[in-house]
Amino acid sequence: MYLKMCVSLFFSLMISLNFAFEQEVQLAPKNYLFSWQKANGDTYEIPVENNLKSTIELKRLDRALMQILLKSLLKSRDFESFTPEQVTLFSDVNNEVAKIVFTILDAAEKEQEIIYYFTFDKYGNVFDQIDL
Repeated sequence: MYLKMCVSLFFSLMISLNFAFEQEVQLAPKNYLFSWQKANGDTYEIPVENNLKSTIELKRLDRALMQILLKSLLKSRDFESFTPEQVTLFSDVNNEVAKIVFTILDAAEKEQEIIYYFTFDKYGNVFDQIDL
């Protein structure tokens, strides 16, 4: 009886440990490429430079980047020529900050580089655009 109890306890412990290892969180690396697709089908591989002081899960950071790109696209009012170039992440005093660099075509059909800054938290929630 005691042996059966030990064996069942051992197997239940192994199963729970196996499940815990499968749920391992992937943290955001220092530099990586973020894949993004506009509604018209254009796809981009945007280089992201991660200079954050705190560690953030990659899924949460990707969620924040998706929101930031959508907000930038809407604010630019140029859905066709909006081309994201680079995202740089850094820590401010109170929040995390994302600097997004993108280009659009101006009235003379020349590329114009624009930079926006957005604040977000470690959970992937994006707040307001800020001026730096």
